[in-house]
Amino acid sequence: MLLDLPPEVCGHVAVAIRHYRSTARRDGRAVPAALTDLEGLLSERAMTRPEPTELGQLESIAESEAMSPLLLTAKQAARRLLCSERTLQRRVAAGHLSPVRNGRIVRFRVTDIDAAINETPRSS
Repeated sequence: MLLDLPPEVCGHVAVAIRHYRSTARRDGRAVPAALTDLEGLLSERAMTRPEPTELGQLESIAESEAMSPLLLTAKQAARRLLCSERTLQRRVAAGHLSPVRNGRIVRFRVTDIDAAINETPRSS
């Protein structure tokens, strides 16, 4: 039952037992061998890792909207628009894009950049 606890809890209990054993020895008290064995089992349990995530799960996590940023730097926005940062500045000056400002920090909404991509005429 004790080993059914999460690894983090087992680690904390193992540390507490280690501290108790150290204090008991320093005070001249006997420490049962079973306590040492229990500490070892708990330490081993604490070192276990969860099963690794399959590559397919990682790809779906990376592609989820929860992982994508809502705001982009000028460099990221320009890269997404396939233009230079100077061209991005020109589009802002022309009123085609509106940056989000927080003091001196300038960011661009992903939705605005995507809308600008969809509005840009394609050359043949």
